[in-house]
Amino acid sequence: MLLLTGWLAGLLNVDFQVDGFGPAFLGAVVISFVSFLLSLFISAEKDDKD
Repeated sequence: MLLLTGWLAGLLNVDFQVDGFGPAFLGAVVISFVSFLLSLFISAEKDDKD
């Protein structure tokens, strides 16, 4: 996910750089948490449609 973000930032001429393990780890935790919440929301919508 961070690789995709970096690629998109490069296309848009936006500086994006992760300096070190700590910020990369924290970014991965945040992405995982948001992905988890979105999957719960999307799963709940699918269950409501049935």
